[in-house]
Amino acid sequence: MPGCWLPKCKNSAAKGFMMKHFPRNPDRRAQWAAIIPRANWVPTDCSCICEIHFSPEMWEKPRSDGKRILKCNAIPNMFESCLETIVASGQNTELIQSVQTVKMDENPNLAQKN
Repeated sequence: MPGCWLPKCKNSAAKGFMMKHFPRNPDRRAQWAAIIPRANWVPTDCSCICEIHFSPEMWEKPRSDGKRILKCNAIPNMFESCLETIVASGQNTELIQSVQTVKMDENPNLAQKN
């Protein structure tokens, strides 16, 4: 089962978290990789990030079947700064001491191409 590639995040599909693979598009993959705080690391086709690192506006409107889908321009923008392991319950709720939101318009690595 895949686990989250963000440092200090111990979430995985086995713990009940939705995992999102890095985009296959090289430009989109580079955008995601640019904001991941890992030195000398290049994402692979198996690299994943868990659902808690995407703010609510990064998700499409809820579907009738209950499936959650990321928007095509979604970029992970929520990173926990605590050392505690995030724990999932049966409802995919999590304990987070603090959250840092990265705004796309304030980060030159996340500039959207026209």
